[in-house]
Amino acid sequence: MALQRRKKTDRQKLIEKLDRIFSIYIRLRDAMPHSGLVKCISCGRIHHWTKIQNGHYVGRSAMSVRFSEENCHSQCVACNVMMHGNMLAYRRAMVKLYGEQKVNEIEVRGHLAKKWHDFELEEMIKYYTARVAQLKKEKNL
Repeated sequence: MALQRRKKTDRQKLIEKLDRIFSIYIRLRDAMPHSGLVKCISCGRIHHWTKIQNGHYVGRSAMSVRFSEENCHSQCVACNVMMHGNMLAYRRAMVKLYGEQKVNEIEVRGHLAKKWHDFELEEMIKYYTARVAQLKKEKNL
């Protein structure tokens, strides 16, 4: 007997859409103008913005910080996937960027429950879609 796949809910579809546009935004935010090159927050290797990923310091399952710009940075596939986030190096870079107190706040926020309303997800999709267009134009990418 074949397993039946459950249909995705509208909320799941919105979250997937926001994940895609938010990932593009983070990678473009971190990209250098004209070249589109981005440095991995963990190891420092340089990649084109289209060949790097959106790495989450506190994992994506924590909805309270899943779409937090301070929790997300460009990360190479080796660090993000193969090294499961390369978390020690990621944390050191975060402390250097934001300070120990801010990193601690992000970690605490990651333990808070958050259920996004559909209208919030829709608004973030609109906002980050506009920001992506703006960054592509500003950075000539």
